[in-house]
Amino acid sequence: MTLCAKNDELNKEIARKGNLFAFNFMQQVLAQDSLSPQVVVSPTSCAMALSMLLNGAEGDSYEEIAKALSLEGFSNEQINRYNRMMLKVLAQKDDRILLQIANSVWAADDFSYKCSFKRRLKRYYKVSPYRVDMSSLQTPDIINQWCSDATNGLVDKIIDSTDPSVLMILINAIYFKGDWAVPFEKASSSEAPFYGQFSTSELTFMNAYRDVPYYACDEFRMIELDYSDPNYCMTMILPEEGVEMGEFLSQFSVEEFNQGIASMGNRKTYITIPRVDCEYEIGLNNVLQNMSMVLPFTSAADLSRIADDSIFVSSVIQKCALKVNEEGSEAAAVTAITIMKTSLSPQEPPRFIANRPYLSVIREKSTGTILFMGVMRN
Repeated sequence: MTLCAKNDELNKEIARKGNLFAFNFMQQVLAQDSLSPQVVVSPTSCAMALSMLLNGAEGDSYEEIAKALSLEGFSNEQINRYNRMMLKVLAQKDDRILLQIANSVWAADDFSYKCSFKRRLKRYYKVSPYRVDMSSLQTPDIINQWCSDATNGLVDKIIDSTDPSVLMILINAIYFKGDWAVPFEKASSSEAPFYGQFSTSELTFMNAYRDVPYYACDEFRMIELDYSDPNYCMTMILPEEGVEMGEFLSQFSVEEFNQGIASMGNRKTYITIPRVDCEYEIGLNNVLQNMSMVLPFTSAADLSRIADDSIFVSSVIQKCALKVNEEGSEAAAVTAITIMKTSLSPQEPPRFIANRPYLSVIREKSTGTILFMGVMRN
């Protein structure tokens, strides 16, 4: 096997592990938050931020972060090379799709961190490094403006304040905007009830009858809606009636997801899906601890490849926004990691009527990368 072929196989395996992380991540988010009517996360954003952090970790701290990412057994260099490749693949822009990924590191003016850490982040993650006064009231505005610029204004605030104990903030931002390959006709949209997990509400639904990739089994049905760039799509999964989304996702594996995609066939389908316009923010400390990343949040953290000081991760937060309408979709996410000192057959045509809780996934097809996942519960 040639070196190129080996690298291709390695990248495919890391991509598969990335989607395993995506489903584990969403399952843990739903386990932590059982009440929010809409939950939108970006596994890609979280994974990219954690991969940057991985470059500063050693020993058991490194192993726990890698395990949370489902990447145990891969070297730091392999993970870095994969992320550099992904940034190149996903950053390809044309008139049909806009996908932007930006990374930054914000260090306190008086915090001395290792040049090797900065070099790795710039080389593999195209990180923009900044120095700021963490005690200044203007610093949150500066950081939030960077997030707003990186997400086209969709996520305009990720932090409320900083203080002198904050030494560094690692941030990943991702923005996606794509028009449907075949737009929905606004004249066909209508008001109808959405039978949510907590209540019934009137929503605007988009309606169409068209050929789409479709799959159904006893537990769920799924369709795929292409964007104008066919490398990108939204996959929508609708559990059978009466199944709560948290329960469904706790048993729905990435293997079943992949099998459903592989089993899809084009079918004329009646489609009814709601317009979506939501924002979601979540602290990820507990989520990641439940995914085996424990030590980095404690005074026992080993982040000695960042600095010789005794430092730890104080918080990981993510804020996402998702819009879906007749023209297409727009989504954005920001993940911030804060580091302090120690002290995501010609029978009747099938119907896909999303008038009850469902899962939506925005993904890039050539790599299979899951960019965003959304659960609409109400």
